[in-house]
Amino acid sequence: MNILKTSLSLLPIASLLIGVRAVAAAPELIPFESLGYAESVVLRGVNPEMTVTIPVPSSGVDSVRSFVRLNLEPSPLLNPDSSVQLLINEEPVAVIPVQTLLDDPIVTLPLPELPLSTEFVTLAIRPYLYIQRNYCEDLPTGNLFLTVGRDSFFQITPEQDNNSITDFFRPYYSAVTLAVPPQLTDEQAEAALGLYSVLSYQFQGRNVPITWQQMGTVVELPAAETTPETILAGDTLLPERTAQIVLTTRTDGPDIQRQGDTLTVKAKPEVVRALAGLQSLPASVSPTLTVNAVSNAVLPEVEVNTLSFDALGYEDGPRRFFGNNLLEVPFGLADLGGRPKSLTTRVRATWTPVEERLDERLTAQVYLNNTLVETYTLSNRTTLDETVVLPASQLRTYNRLAVSLSYVPAEGNCVISPTELTFQLHGDSSLSWGDYQSVRGNFTDLPYAFSGDNGEVVVDSGDSDQLASAAYLLGSLTRLIRQPLLPRLVDATASSPDTDSRPDAETDWRLLVASAGPSLGSADDAFDPEGFNPPVRLGETFEVFNPETQQRLLSVSAGDPIGILQYFQDGDTPTLWLSWWGSDPEPAALLAATLADPRRLTADQLNGNVATYTENTRIQSWDLRQQTLDVDYPDEFKLTAFLREYRWPLLLATVALATGVGWLIYRRLGRTPSPAALSEQNSTRQ
Repeated sequence: MNILKTSLSLLPIASLLIGVRAVAAAPELIPFESLGYAESVVLRGVNPEMTVTIPVPSSGVDSVRSFVRLNLEPSPLLNPDSSVQLLINEEPVAVIPVQTLLDDPIVTLPLPELPLSTEFVTLAIRPYLYIQRNYCEDLPTGNLFLTVGRDSFFQITPEQDNNSITDFFRPYYSAVTLAVPPQLTDEQAEAALGLYSVLSYQFQGRNVPITWQQMGTVVELPAAETTPETILAGDTLLPERTAQIVLTTRTDGPDIQRQGDTLTVKAKPEVVRALAGLQSLPASVSPTLTVNAVSNAVLPEVEVNTLSFDALGYEDGPRRFFGNNLLEVPFGLADLGGRPKSLTTRVRATWTPVEERLDERLTAQVYLNNTLVETYTLSNRTTLDETVVLPASQLRTYNRLAVSLSYVPAEGNCVISPTELTFQLHGDSSLSWGDYQSVRGNFTDLPYAFSGDNGEVVVDSGDSDQLASAAYLLGSLTRLIRQPLLPRLVDATASSPDTDSRPDAETDWRLLVASAGPSLGSADDAFDPEGFNPPVRLGETFEVFNPETQQRLLSVSAGDPIGILQYFQDGDTPTLWLSWWGSDPEPAALLAATLADPRRLTADQLNGNVATYTENTRIQSWDLRQQTLDVDYPDEFKLTAFLREYRWPLLLATVALATGVGWLIYRRLGRTPSPAALSEQNSTRQ
């Protein structure tokens, strides 16, 4: 949210500088799902609270045509006199009895008139729930809850249309298309890849699919089941709003130009860098922009080992509650710059006094990814300033640091009315860490292994389909890293990216899109994938199996259509290689497009170091570091594999052979002497 606030800081200036024409603006839909609520939210306790914040259009809000529609489903066991209070920017707007919600859970709340200086609209949902008015007895039942449906949404109508470049990235579009012309030069292709990464950055935090589309063709991302084509708004079906970014190779006119929901961008790397640093360009409050000179550094590099909760997006403010409350601070490995060996958090908080003499109790627990780390008894004080050592072994790609609070009032207070506790976890609380662990060799390394400025994309720049796949993978990394990636492009048909031709120091990471064939082009120095040592040797029949149970989990023949993504170290360079077999790259393209779709969260959930896409299995990820699974090549003779596969027949054959040899030796050396031999032996003795 802090990033979003920064990006909108220039918007109020736009109306002063460019004099926006008073034109009736179209309404905008902002589903809760686009705000990060992929699932319905269950509010538990006597008086839980949920707040949702959205940006305000720079021209203001037409309150007559703006509202929020909520789906509030209370527990059927609640007392009908329970209620739900709704507030806009801390001002009470409505109080709804639970009985009304039991009859009809749909609530339409008109937005009030907002001051011109308002930058955000904050909706607060504050239920007051009980069953028998003895809250201490009600809480353990688990029946004090209210569900806020994920199909809830805002309809925001701007007072006027704002045609500025900055405001282009404010609406919550249902889909965004990047239109790319065919036959790009290497410089233009590099700009196209960087532009897709910038779009992924500018629309981060929203479930907005960004489709790469070559001009003259229609290419769509796989549809997400959770995204409807239309959303009910008022009494009509309001079509979803889409946007288009057009990459142009023209030389005349402005570098960036907006016309409604269409943004035209010149295919130049410096123009893309300017769009990445949009917040620092005051001229972006106009509909057109000409770029003169832009620094290569998109974002300033700040080397710190401490991050405040405010910097991580935590909304500082007092929480008033009775019973239980959960304060969460999400963060990723990209925020930490890697996987630290040690991690601590400083927790600073203040709260109203607790009457310990009346047996009131206040306790707190600190969790990291649902792992209990520390507990505190807070009844005898009103401030907390503690440093907690967090288990670095529990870190994941995305993490949640949580402070769970439990307030139990005096028994008499339970029966009469709850006295709310006011608790504030301060935003200057922080995370601190030391040195970093070495890379693990799996997909959890991606957020920090690919965050360097000197990255490169190796792809056939003349193949639009391969460029699209590279763009989708780059966008997936951008969403994980939360900053735009602007790598250089290396034409795979013209040069080799191996470490012999370019020092490792110049390449922080590499993204490779290439088939499994021995060569991608006719040039003598064309890229040869045989120079790498990936987890799976491509172009051969292979099987993924469990060495403990010998279970075959995946079997792929050399001619089968498959897309495969592999992560490995090429020397000291982290490398992602997307490849396929044969002449059909469609499985690899579907793999890349699916990873880029933010509605599916597939990229966040990858584990292991290999991901495959086949028509039957779709996307599967595998840990092929020979720790849990292994790879076998049936066409290749391996003595150990042969002995393991046929150990019982070989054992039986060995026993039979040994028995036969023993029998022959016995017959030759251990048979009974004949009578002639005995008489000869006796005569010799005489």
